[in-house]
Amino acid sequence: MKEALAAGHEVLAYVRNPARLAPSPGLTIVTGSVEDAAAMTAAFKGADAVLWCLGARWAPVMLFRRVDFQQRTLPRVIEAINNAGVKRFVLMSSLGVGDTASRQSPMLRLLLTGIVARNLFRDKQIAERALDDCRARWTAVYPVVLKDGPAEPDWDLIPIDRVKKVPGNPTLTFATVTRALVALTLEQGEAGAKLLLAPKGQWQG
Repeated sequence: MKEALAAGHEVLAYVRNPARLAPSPGLTIVTGSVEDAAAMTAAFKGADAVLWCLGARWAPVMLFRRVDFQQRTLPRVIEAINNAGVKRFVLMSSLGVGDTASRQSPMLRLLLTGIVARNLFRDKQIAERALDDCRARWTAVYPVVLKDGPAEPDWDLIPIDRVKKVPGNPTLTFATVTRALVALTLEQGEAGAKLLLAPKGQWQG
């Protein structure tokens, strides 16, 4: 949100708890649930793009319990995008979801995708099937492991089918990812792009 405002966009923030956001020039705050397709449809009308980077917060119980947050919400977001006639949709996913897991290093594929975040990633994988129903020009972004810190000056954004491997455990800051996501909302590419977001040069084609 802050990155989009700083870039000069008018931003509508659709939130559960508006008290957590401070008023800002160019910002409209709408209260609602991401499980309410009708409310999101009303909020999205007139928008040039929808940017979705919401996810469930990891907790130890997720090691043993089914996770369905994305399965419950992403199809409704897409329904609202279709009904509101939004032309552009950018989704933030994670490297390790679905067939992107094969690009990870063996260590991450075993520990992160296979054990620690297995149920979170499975939830995303199932939910992302709903992208086939999206009538907007959609792009899904698969960033490497994220960390705090300022935006980094250089990164690579590559079609996932050009990537054979992402060695080791590269990281990017949340600020870097937000900058890339906001920039993507303005692009006019074909629908259905799936992109790796990684530090400059830290991938193999």
